[in-house]
Amino acid sequence: GVSYGYGFAVAAVAFMTLRALPVSSVLPVPSAIAACHASAVFFYGVRLNLFLAYREIFVPRFAKMRERIEERAVRRGSRLARTPFILSCALLYGCMTAPLLVMEKIYGNAPLLINGEDWPHLALLVSSVFTWFGFLLGAIGDLHKSFSKARNGDDHLVTGGVFSLFRHPNYTGEAIGWTANCAAAFVAVLSAGSGWQHWKQYVPYLGASVAGCMGICTVLGAATANLEQRQKDQYGDTEKYKSWMRGSWGGIFFKKKSEKNKANDAEDNVDKGIELDVKDEAEGTGI
Repeated sequence: GVSYGYGFAVAAVAFMTLRALPVSSVLPVPSAIAACHASAVFFYGVRLNLFLAYREIFVPRFAKMRERIEERAVRRGSRLARTPFILSCALLYGCMTAPLLVMEKIYGNAPLLINGEDWPHLALLVSSVFTWFGFLLGAIGDLHKSFSKARNGDDHLVTGGVFSLFRHPNYTGEAIGWTANCAAAFVAVLSAGSGWQHWKQYVPYLGASVAGCMGICTVLGAATANLEQRQKDQYGDTEKYKSWMRGSWGGIFFKKKSEKNKANDAEDNVDKGIELDVKDEAEGTGI
């Protein structure tokens, strides 16, 4: 499905980037700062697919939901009829991983750590750290929520651990990770030279990077807004929910849906956004 394609695509590009980088003279793996950056994206893609596979194998409701999504896709027509949607997803994934190509070309030989003050290198290191931070935050959020719901039931409102600070750490973490990923491309180009002759060779990559970042963050923002509304509907009158709302950050909302149009069923959203098919926030499972 689209969900596995998402994880596989970004992991594959990151893996090919790592293969293109020179191996360290000390370790049998690349140790450039570009490798640190690409490793974060590779981790994200592999981790996402493993998490999705775990849910479908060990959590019955997700296996049933997947079956309904597939059945609905068949009723809509052949796989060929969904080609425009699939191609648009592929284009988005390509744009999201464009910064990896920029980093590999400009900083493929730059070590992860250097002596002395070098603001571009420091900025790239910070971008890589935030990319890792965002994707690790999402992983911790998914793991914590899965464990809590398995132990306390599907209707349990998870407010402890990382959720005490971030109401939706999977969405927020992913947004942080992809934004830092995009920022790394601009820092790399900015630090490597100046003038139009230098910039024009990277303009397509930078444009793709921005488009990919904006695309996935828009989907994440819409999904966050939908989940906020569903949680308010189910838990809004409880003191636990009100206290949680006061002490945690919900992330950035790009779009809020009205009560009439909000999405409560993953099957109604499978063709409207990638994230509602990727995460556990659809059909009430993210509450």
